[in-house]
Amino acid sequence: MPRRESPLERDGSSLVDFAVDLRLLRDKANAPTYRELARLTHYSASALSDAAGGKRLPSLAVTRAFVQACGGDEDEWEQRWHSLAAEERNATPAPSEESGEPPYRGLPAYGVADAERFFGREKLVADLELRLARNRFLAVFGPSGSGKSSVLRAGLVPRLPGPVLLFTPGAHPLEELAVQLARAAGLSAPSVHGDLVAHPDGVALLVRQLDGEPVLVVDQFEEVFTLCQDQEERERFLTVLLAARTSARVLIGVRADFYARCGVHAGLVEAMQDAMVTVGPMTPDELRRCIVQPARAAQCTVDNALVATLVSEVHGHAGMLPLLSHALLETWRRRQGNALTTAAFQHAGGLQGALAQSADAVFDRFDEEGQEIARALFLRLSALGDGTEDTKRRVTMAEIDDDAAMTTVLESLTAARLLTRTREGVEITHEALIRSWPRLRDWLAHDRDGQRLHRELTEATATWERHGRDRGSLLRGARLEVLADWSWESNPPLNGNEQTFLDESVAADDEEYSRTQRTARRSRTFMLLQGALALLIVVLLSLLTFRSYSDERAGTVARANTAANEAMQLAGTSPELAAHVALAGYQLNKSPATQDALIQSTAMATGVVAGKDGETVAEMPNTPSVRQNVALGVAPADVLTNQAADTTRVPGLGEPLRGGVQASADRERKHFATVDREQVVRLWSSGGELATLPGRFSSTAFSLDGQTLLTSGDTSTALWSVADPRAPRLLATVPGGRGVLSTSDTMVSDMLITVEGAVIHVWRTADLSAPLRDIAHSGGAPVSFGHLTGSPGFLLTGGAAGEVRVWSLHDGRERHAAVAHSGPVTAIAANGQRQWASTGDDGRVFVWDLFKKGAEFTSDKIVKMEFRGTSLMTAGEDTTLRQWHLDPQNAAYAVCNEVSGLRISREEWNRYLDGWPHLTSPCPGNLVLPTTTARN
Repeated sequence: MPRRESPLERDGSSLVDFAVDLRLLRDKANAPTYRELARLTHYSASALSDAAGGKRLPSLAVTRAFVQACGGDEDEWEQRWHSLAAEERNATPAPSEESGEPPYRGLPAYGVADAERFFGREKLVADLELRLARNRFLAVFGPSGSGKSSVLRAGLVPRLPGPVLLFTPGAHPLEELAVQLARAAGLSAPSVHGDLVAHPDGVALLVRQLDGEPVLVVDQFEEVFTLCQDQEERERFLTVLLAARTSARVLIGVRADFYARCGVHAGLVEAMQDAMVTVGPMTPDELRRCIVQPARAAQCTVDNALVATLVSEVHGHAGMLPLLSHALLETWRRRQGNALTTAAFQHAGGLQGALAQSADAVFDRFDEEGQEIARALFLRLSALGDGTEDTKRRVTMAEIDDDAAMTTVLESLTAARLLTRTREGVEITHEALIRSWPRLRDWLAHDRDGQRLHRELTEATATWERHGRDRGSLLRGARLEVLADWSWESNPPLNGNEQTFLDESVAADDEEYSRTQRTARRSRTFMLLQGALALLIVVLLSLLTFRSYSDERAGTVARANTAANEAMQLAGTSPELAAHVALAGYQLNKSPATQDALIQSTAMATGVVAGKDGETVAEMPNTPSVRQNVALGVAPADVLTNQAADTTRVPGLGEPLRGGVQASADRERKHFATVDREQVVRLWSSGGELATLPGRFSSTAFSLDGQTLLTSGDTSTALWSVADPRAPRLLATVPGGRGVLSTSDTMVSDMLITVEGAVIHVWRTADLSAPLRDIAHSGGAPVSFGHLTGSPGFLLTGGAAGEVRVWSLHDGRERHAAVAHSGPVTAIAANGQRQWASTGDDGRVFVWDLFKKGAEFTSDKIVKMEFRGTSLMTAGEDTTLRQWHLDPQNAAYAVCNEVSGLRISREEWNRYLDGWPHLTSPCPGNLVLPTTTARN
């Protein structure tokens, strides 16, 4: 059989040959789809398709990822890539030397000095100017990459008539505001800062000293939350900023995914009422202006084909403007005469690849030491998101070691405009680099817990430095132990100050430990003598009392266990009596067995049938007690579907709603969504039908704020704005069906889960351009799933064979798996960061503490399950609602207040608890109403 030649042995000098061989390599790997390759490589399907298309040479990183995913020899392909790249460099003119000012800024935001080359946002700028004239406070929100900083700096600020104080908050926003005010008023910054701390309302008097009515423009306002770690300073800054409205106009520019963080501050919420503007995507005409006009002003032309390509690729996609600006700058550098051509654009890497290609080119020029320095530097300049995207972090030069190797790397990255240096320090030029450079994304995805520990050490070191390296600011106790262990095990790239701070903390802790040991030894002899005498007395007393106590205790435990067993036997025939017997047993001996019996029997005794024959519970009540709702005449369930009749019934409304395959309701039960047999989704209110959505879907769900509706089919999921339910607006469509909105402790639907075959896509609703994580689910497609909150927490899945799995959303790895049920896992519910529950066709309910299985209960088959604070609410196939009070205090309260009281004879009572002194129910008269928590 002839030997198969390697790629290096072919006449593969041409770009076409290179692309053909990539396609052959893919065919040899059983021809995976480009979507499948994208999941394996973390590059987009379009970038991988372009790599094998032959129109231009892909980047080395894309090539290596493609080859690795298809099982090829990476070293051989890397040699071939370098050879072809060298030929292209000889054949294609290198980027021309920049003569004069480029017409495009590239990655940095447009500044005040760039107003003459800032085009496309004229309408938005005029609107902002008008709104600022009418309001003393204005908040401008926009997604990362939407160009809001450029709009404020290059668009709005040059048009404002009075003095403008433009700044970013940084790690110490109040200090930054003091510097701006002092500079404008000709005062001392430390004295102004002291006045603001002592008298926040005094900022109005200070502002009045300036000429005219000033405008305070706070760009990148999200740094108040990401970089400022001092809660007290953050509150002071917000107080001063809001107080300044009496003498100045205040404008803040905020990244859109930090809206919820702004919403927890009462003063900001009040100020933003009717004073918010969203920087949306640019229209095709606006995009053409921002592409063509800067080139025209520089006596350059842009090919019509290139304009059409750029507009089509950018329009309708969030966060693309920095990539557009960078691609245009690189195309201009490769221009032919004064023409910006499609060929130059493709050679620069295209829209998606230009930034990554530029970053890789700079990084690849470093030696091994330089690459390690660059990696550590980018990690230091990044702030990990907590429920938001990762963002950039501005640091002072004092935080960066001043050595020759670091200086070389820093100068190279700054010259390439990947980093920006100012008087205040250094930062990543734009967050688009974090999103669009795969190498940086991989660095940030690795060991996020370690990176958070590094930031904690950095902040502690800064505090120590500010306090003059006072020994009282050194680390102590458990905090030191965690950071020291992490440092010794991981060998992270600490700067000199951090290493000195950690070393001195360890030395001080060792010294303190030695001093404590010496003191302990001096007192040990005296303590031992005292202890021996006390022990002798205790032993003598214990010998006298142990026998009688042991006998009494054993009898009590036996009676309690008997009561628990009797309660479980009675639950099916006399559930009310079972609940009282279980409570008596629990009061005798509070053990796991008696607690589980109390919870089980209480759930059986307080169950309520919510619907009629043929109905299914679609939405359970938000209130914490179903039985109390019934006593008050409130319907036990909010929404019930009837598939046979294809209708949905909402107790309290008159006629049933059309559509009974599936239904959902918003939290306030003001609006409803139904799905009929034809998979048509309709929106309703108490007044009747509001709208019909285009398309076909099988399920719906409202976000907790009621502003967003999810509709899901077999292969795709859509999100709709229903702020105006009579005119729903499509926000996004993502791959994967069976969509579920998951929630966090902030009560915002921040995570979306969809399923595509055996792959689970996990999305951040703030950025649906690409999944946060793709998880290949073991054992085929999952049957049910849930989400434990955190940063970003854990994904819970249930399989068709009864298995439950816990997946880390930090790295997508499976952290725990167990076969818990004898059939499919029909429902999973999560409560906070650790507690969750699973149920299956077998009718069993398991309550878990993260990886550890806790209580087990039995029930009829359950179709829906949700947490209500410390209680678990379930709905059965027969519409029976049960409440599992996982807190025994709540269960005891339910027995004594929701289950009928009982009086039985001494003989009958002794049948269940031999020797128990009570003749009536064991409910105490002073049982206090336990604290209940509304739906999470």
